[in-house]
Amino acid sequence: MRHFSSKRMLGSDGLGAMMAASDAALSKAVIDLSLGDPDLDTDAAVIEKAFEDAKRGFTHYAPALGDPDLIDAIRVAWHEDYGIGVDENRIMVTASGCHAMWLLLSAILDPGDEVIVFAPYFPPYPDQIEAAGGAAVIVGTDPDGGFIPDADALGRAIGPHTKAVIVNTPCNPTGACLTREQMEPLLAICVNHELLLIADDIYTAYDFGSPFVPFAGLAGSDGCVATVKSFSKDYCMSGWRVGYTVAPPDVIAAMRKVNESNVFTAPIVSQRAALHALNARTSIRACVHDTYEKRMAYALSRVAGISGVDASPSSGSLYLFLDVRNSGFTDEAFAAALLERERISVIPGSAFGDAGRGFVRIALRVDVAALAFVFDAIERITAGGEQEAGD
Repeated sequence: MRHFSSKRMLGSDGLGAMMAASDAALSKAVIDLSLGDPDLDTDAAVIEKAFEDAKRGFTHYAPALGDPDLIDAIRVAWHEDYGIGVDENRIMVTASGCHAMWLLLSAILDPGDEVIVFAPYFPPYPDQIEAAGGAAVIVGTDPDGGFIPDADALGRAIGPHTKAVIVNTPCNPTGACLTREQMEPLLAICVNHELLLIADDIYTAYDFGSPFVPFAGLAGSDGCVATVKSFSKDYCMSGWRVGYTVAPPDVIAAMRKVNESNVFTAPIVSQRAALHALNARTSIRACVHDTYEKRMAYALSRVAGISGVDASPSSGSLYLFLDVRNSGFTDEAFAAALLERERISVIPGSAFGDAGRGFVRIALRVDVAALAFVFDAIERITAGGEQEAGD
């Protein structure tokens, strides 16, 4: 029988591995640490205000680029938080951060254009690039150096067809949080080669070492940085499906054209919720930051006492990227053992590219009491060894 799915969508890949782990969690896991969905609910006041807006008639199409009130609030937030002035023609509200990235890549790539992606990476990146007609060029990072993107490696990867570079900080899955000093050389290379630096700024509330610094705020960034933002993680609004892009005006105009044949506009009720969340961002983000910083500190303290595993002390984001290279397990076997023996679901690092092999991603989406059980289980797994994985 003929298969109608495209060849590029068949076969095994990182995204498929991540989806499989999530499916396994739904069927088997008592504790699901595979899904990158914060466990905190959306702020109650945000929900109530969005509900009131729906009753007032915000139930129709929004303008193509977004609700004007939300766009104004985004401009205010960027000015107050980062000291960056953003013209309204540089903003487009989207139906999630993933949608923003897809629209952005579709807007900038011609067939054969290349986009450099640092690994380990968010698994949809290569698929989104390919769907837009481009090719992903994967550049690995050093696990023993904290998975920090290297400017020299970036320079060597640039070729005649390179169009853009994606940088995600704080990083999913590694937790790497770039400093200004680490960001500036990456930006300088993009400026010198006239490349668009796509800043995936999804986890800005989860930078536990120092306040978040956006690429768009660095000297020389004007006109060569496009920023993807989401309300899913920083505001615990994953189910609302709303994000936005700040980019050069020509890119925004092209994204709008692409979206005319996609979803046209993000849901207006979600945009109203995002508006109210942004207006209360100081208190909401502080709660998110403090909650997950405490969980990260606890997780790192437990890792330090377990033989055979390790983790970078500079980790941020929602995730702990656990080093299991000395545990006697592969990353796939470690994840399988946790699921089968302890009914805890995590994602093998190889799902995030070859550079993630030997690691597993643990989403810290349960409280410290539950994390205590998780790390007790990890301790049992490492003590028991791989030979018991099939028992």
